[in-house]
Amino acid sequence: MKFTRCLTAVLLVGGVACQSDNPTVPDIVLPETASTPVPVEVEPQIITAPQATPGELPLWVKCNQATGVCTFGTDKPRPVDAVCTYPGENHPIWGTWNAVINDGDTVSAVDICTEVPGVDEERCVPITKPVQVDFHGMGRHIGHLGPLYNLTFPATLSPEECDECREEPVIEVGPWSDCEPFVVFSTGDNGAGCQRTRTVTTIFCDEGRHVEVEMEPCECVCVETGPHEGETVWGSIQEGSCPETFSALTGEKCHQDGTQTTTWDCREPTESSVCRPAECPNGCVIPEAGTTLSFHGPANCEAECEAFGDYECSDNGADFWICKAGNDRIAEHEFPDGDTCRNGKDVSHVRACVCEDDD
Repeated sequence: MKFTRCLTAVLLVGGVACQSDNPTVPDIVLPETASTPVPVEVEPQIITAPQATPGELPLWVKCNQATGVCTFGTDKPRPVDAVCTYPGENHPIWGTWNAVINDGDTVSAVDICTEVPGVDEERCVPITKPVQVDFHGMGRHIGHLGPLYNLTFPATLSPEECDECREEPVIEVGPWSDCEPFVVFSTGDNGAGCQRTRTVTTIFCDEGRHVEVEMEPCECVCVETGPHEGETVWGSIQEGSCPETFSALTGEKCHQDGTQTTTWDCREPTESSVCRPAECPNGCVIPEAGTTLSFHGPANCEAECEAFGDYECSDNGADFWICKAGNDRIAEHEFPDGDTCRNGKDVSHVRACVCEDDD
């Protein structure tokens, strides 16, 4: 604290000395030639910052709907990409573009949309097509041209080249397609047949492309006249009506699920699920597939079938089957597909059960 008071006194009164045990501060001596400071010339530094657009910095793009030229604004060099598509659909892609842009850089939509259909490189008059261009940067959508913008592609040929082109249009003939077996082509007295197609493109410099599709009959490997109704395999009778998917067949107390096979002339057979109402046999209820009982009785077919209800062993057909594994007995609506049951046991352990005949 003593040091602070002495320093204050020296600053206010030039020649006053301080008595203190602490070191004293030297008196301030002003140069005899003291005068107003002379300014020193320094080379000025010009710092240019991008003009901020409220709410859009640090990266944005603005497109001129009349010219199709898009201008970028950014705080520093940043990567930007763009995609050209059909208006409002974002598909198909008609061209992509990417670059590291600086503030004030521009790009024309013509340089992005390089694959627009129907725009030929050889043309005598400008061609206008609707497009949409979307720009992305910094992981977000930063702007677009469109969503409906009629982009005009300029003429590319000289008058001399156009005169020559008009006299001799370019014709491109594509390859024939495969002979389609499922497309029936009428051949009059020759009966049903098939057809194949190809495209013929005529290129005019002043009118663009004209595309036609040619068709002709051909001899195919197979003519489809199906489908043909095949065999239906019905399962065991079960309690309850058909599922809701077969609502027209509901109302009965029991039903049968089945598999219907449909055959075709020119492809592999197909299968579909079917259902039909059924009369419940002698009032017995077929156990649901997968129903498992813990069985400790005699290991014979009669005892095992009776364990599930009013059923008896059968040597001719079955309302359901039993697969046995140890003390477990599992009900199945179809004979096991393959060499084992769902419990892993060999099919030799399968029992066939039917409802008891009251008569």
